[in-house]
Amino acid sequence: MTDIAVALPVGSRPSSAVRAGRYIKDHLIYVYMALAIAYLMLPVAVMALFSFNDPPGKSRKSEVQDHQIKTRVGSEIAKARQVRQQPR
Repeated sequence: MTDIAVALPVGSRPSSAVRAGRYIKDHLIYVYMALAIAYLMLPVAVMALFSFNDPPGKSRKSEVQDHQIKTRVGSEIAKARQVRQQPR
């Protein structure tokens, strides 16, 4: 077999605008993919960013819960002692 070399005319190369448009068209899926991943990672980044915010004195929830637990447990223990000390 013989290879046939075809000489291309000088003006057959596409223009720069056509090549740039073709490049963008061929690689547009990667841009869409990067935007989709960034959109999905945005809530994760927001949660990570706000998880480091720990202002002192703003929340007493754990202190209130500790007090409620101690009070509840203490009252249950007192009731159990009263029941135990009643004569039978």
